[in-house]
Amino acid sequence: MCIRDRYYTKPYCRINTFLIGVLMAWMYIAHKQAKKESADAGNEREVYGKSAINQFNYSVIHNWYLRYSMYVVGLVITSVCVYTYFDFFKVDTSKSLLEHHFFTVFFRPGFIIGMALVIYPACLGKARILRAILGYHIFNVLSKATYAIYMLHLVVLEPMLSMRDEAFHFNEYVLWLTTIDGFLLSCAVALVATLVFEYPIIGLSKEFLRPKRAPIISDKETGGK
Repeated sequence: MCIRDRYYTKPYCRINTFLIGVLMAWMYIAHKQAKKESADAGNEREVYGKSAINQFNYSVIHNWYLRYSMYVVGLVITSVCVYTYFDFFKVDTSKSLLEHHFFTVFFRPGFIIGMALVIYPACLGKARILRAILGYHIFNVLSKATYAIYMLHLVVLEPMLSMRDEAFHFNEYVLWLTTIDGFLLSCAVALVATLVFEYPIIGLSKEFLRPKRAPIISDKETGGK
């Protein structure tokens, strides 16, 4: 059994990025609630000091040293994950099997954590340039299909790799070509899945879970009472 079969395709190894995203969303929701409460109470420090999560959010908002440390650490982590990926998958690599296992298990959550460290200050209202870039409509569209792309890209990659007539040899050209082809095809499959399955199911769930509104009765129907 190869490393891909042991780690890459296993749900318990793939779910870590999803859980990191859930944690980031939970922290952001806590920030929004604290921001609303502080606007009503007029004491931001006291409201944010009620929980450890909001204490961290308060520090990110008001401590520029912490924010720039997050940028630097996040960029270093993502760069290490990206630029060591090719070296670990070369045929003539000198890395041991243990190093291969360690990298395969941790490079995905490491990359997501690095991205979160860079993006999270923008979610809290800082990093104006990054917020402006992420505010473009194309990123709004991609954000809605990102999870579908993540879940369905294996459906695209497996046929692409299994239909090859010759052994797969990693080099810069093949890596770039496979990445671009796999990404574009995954986007197309995810778009179809999102429009055909996800959006209708979300709309149906909203219709069933939405609380029923009381009917509006006019004065004529009540006789002016």
